[in-house]
Amino acid sequence: MKENLDISNPFEYGTFVTGEQFCGRSKEITELRKAILGHQHLLINAERRIGKTSLVEQTLLQLPKDEYVVCALDLYKTEDETSFANAFGRAVAMEKAGSAEGLLAQAKKFFHRLKPTVKLDTEGKPSLSLEISGEMQRDPDKLLEEVLDSPVKLAAHTRKRVVVVMDEFQEIFDYPSSRVERHLRTALQRQREVAYLVLGSRRRLIARMVLEENRPLYRAFTLFNLGLIPAEDWKPFLKERFAHKGVQLSAEAFSQVMAVTGGHPYYVQNLCHVIWDEAPFNGPVSLTEVAQARETVLQRESYAFTVIWENLTANQRKFLKALAADPGRKVQYLSADFIQHSGLKAAANVQRAMNSLIDRDLVDRSERTCNIVDPWFRLWVTWRT
Repeated sequence: MKENLDISNPFEYGTFVTGEQFCGRSKEITELRKAILGHQHLLINAERRIGKTSLVEQTLLQLPKDEYVVCALDLYKTEDETSFANAFGRAVAMEKAGSAEGLLAQAKKFFHRLKPTVKLDTEGKPSLSLEISGEMQRDPDKLLEEVLDSPVKLAAHTRKRVVVVMDEFQEIFDYPSSRVERHLRTALQRQREVAYLVLGSRRRLIARMVLEENRPLYRAFTLFNLGLIPAEDWKPFLKERFAHKGVQLSAEAFSQVMAVTGGHPYYVQNLCHVIWDEAPFNGPVSLTEVAQARETVLQRESYAFTVIWENLTANQRKFLKALAADPGRKVQYLSADFIQHSGLKAAANVQRAMNSLIDRDLVDRSERTCNIVDPWFRLWVTWRT
């Protein structure tokens, strides 16, 4: 194969992917599709960047378009029931509305206590906003009742089943009150023609929302835990993409890619993106190229990680160094060996450092083991020291 500078890099990261860019997860797609068809309400609980949104998008593409309509909203930056209601209402009203006139007419059908207005954005596409009156702001229960009833109205209007997808679901946990959770539970129990898929990445908060008996959403969702993609699924995927450049990934190099990234979708794509850019056309990818790509990634991430590091206490840094030194397994953080190796001297110091790092989403805990969430950050900790 001759060098062709027009061939684009086939490894994508930092955005959701579908189709040919999507790797593996056939079992998860089958399970998720069955759950939607059965009108189950699922909470997809996984760490950041593992491909939750991509999995959902890939699954939704397989639903019969003449039978289902999808309403998707991102709860990131919502802060209370008013901002939630606005985001939820826009997602439902804007689905399948078409023109600006159609969008306005549809919004008026769904919302009687809210005043919808439509404007054209910079691309000439209609954009909806919902004006919440002072009366509705004073009575947020009525506001939430009307907004959360809109998927049922959409189902009746389109004569289709509705799937509501809410990303960054853990934001609801920090709302000033539990009002949204309480009204959402009522909707989940009553709306048989609607399936809810909610996605969360702060697993500690998600667990508290749905597993603590005193929370309104206790056991309201079926938990759908999403793990890493196994090496046997990555192997043909990577081989086919590197072949676009006439590049062969040696068995040793592939094993090293898996060792460095753990099979985590974001980091596999990130590392292979760099390898692709640096590897010559029609040349092999060996351990040397993988190591060089790893160095490139760490150098690019170094500034952001340095900012994080400089804002940590001495004990937090000691804890992270000790975790990073043992990348092959989740560390038993209260073992005598770990306490001695970390230099934290006492289990209480370990516990305090760990809890503060969990609050910052830098480490994750499972029973009596703990690990650094971001593989690049783990590598950077060992790389810089």
